[in-house]
Amino acid sequence: VFSAIVVAGLLSLATAAGAAEEGAWKRYYDVATAAYNRGERDEAAKQFELALKEAQAFGELDPRLATTLAWVAELYRSQRRFAEAEPLVKRAIEIDERTHGPDHPNVAMSLNSLALLYHNHGRQGEIEAVLKRALAIFEKSSGAEHPFVATNLNNLGMLYRNQGRQADAEPLLTRALAIREKVLGAAHPETVMSRNNLALIQNERARAARPVPPKVAVQPVEVVRQKEGWPGPIT
Repeated sequence: VFSAIVVAGLLSLATAAGAAEEGAWKRYYDVATAAYNRGERDEAAKQFELALKEAQAFGELDPRLATTLAWVAELYRSQRRFAEAEPLVKRAIEIDERTHGPDHPNVAMSLNSLALLYHNHGRQGEIEAVLKRALAIFEKSSGAEHPFVATNLNNLGMLYRNQGRQADAEPLLTRALAIREKVLGAAHPETVMSRNNLALIQNERARAARPVPPKVAVQPVEVVRQKEGWPGPIT
């Protein structure tokens, strides 16, 4: 689920970056995004690494550098190279914050990349604050009913579910479903996923609310036999 918003954001950045000046960076970048779209992740990572070397020359705050860093971090994450991916995505966030401001959608995109990295790395305790900040940025910059808002709501809700916080998860998943039904339609795969996630939470809460039947003491079978006048153990 996290990856959907990350890749969508990176591809939108690729469109913007494609209008930048010609040169070795753009050639590597275009080859890398084409390889990614074909599903050739290792080749894409190789080409993005070459693009990153070129982007370093643009200056430490150049948007092309931030975009390339984000792509390399995403490819490293998919290869489970978490220790290498984390500083790259954090540097991309810093560049976007300094260049565009802390509430720019590019920042939220990279925050989702960081949340996905934490999720894959098993660092569940660090995800909530990152997702909450990304959600606030998307709500402010894109509107309360943008699909990216729904995705963040869904991700935050499922995080709470995994933490056993079903009561906190349900309103978020309810809102995510409402947005997707309105914007994407009832039959869209993401809407169906939201409907299933909400049903899962509601069923879990319903089961938890049921009274627990009293435990009935079960006596060992030999004791029961002796009380009822049965003979000794059957051999």
